[in-house]
Amino acid sequence: KPVMPCIGNHDMGNFNTRYNNSLENVANRFITPYLNRFGGIGQNGYYYKDFTESKIRLFVLNEYEMPRIVKSDTEYKYSLWNRYLSQAQLNWFIAALNTVEEGWSVIVALHQLIEEDAIVLDNEFKSNGTARGCCYEGQTGKPLQSIIDAYIGKTSISKTCENKMNATKAEIPDVEINANFTNAKGEFICYISGHS
Repeated sequence: KPVMPCIGNHDMGNFNTRYNNSLENVANRFITPYLNRFGGIGQNGYYYKDFTESKIRLFVLNEYEMPRIVKSDTEYKYSLWNRYLSQAQLNWFIAALNTVEEGWSVIVALHQLIEEDAIVLDNEFKSNGTARGCCYEGQTGKPLQSIIDAYIGKTSISKTCENKMNATKAEIPDVEINANFTNAKGEFICYISGHS
């Protein structure tokens, strides 16, 4: 069976520790070997794979694109565990959603839960009654959820998701979401995630 891996926070390294953990190096270690074997289209740890028999396009996203701002010889200024989607990835995702064909379905896989707050489950998948924050520490505006909501509704969206860090726009850029899904043909099925 094809194995379609998804980058998680621990794959990025230990918080803000500097070593050979560029986005390219992380993707080459955890994603590229599988794409070479099973196929897929993407870069920097995000990609999609079309399952033609099932008419499903599986998107696997990389939520950990926090810019590497050097603080010292051993540390980055901001933790690489902060969830942040780059402008390049969001533009790629929007364009790829608009190429899904009639009769096809979309599944989005990511490491952490999509919701701002998610119910924590025990090992038997029963709620323990508490909620765990799963927000995008690096940016406001729920970028991924906003795009999918517009895709489901077959509408347009135009908004800015600002950086939430105590950072300049040069360090951590805001992202602009501009998408028109009025002619989108695919149907969104679900998110798949782990982490919690």
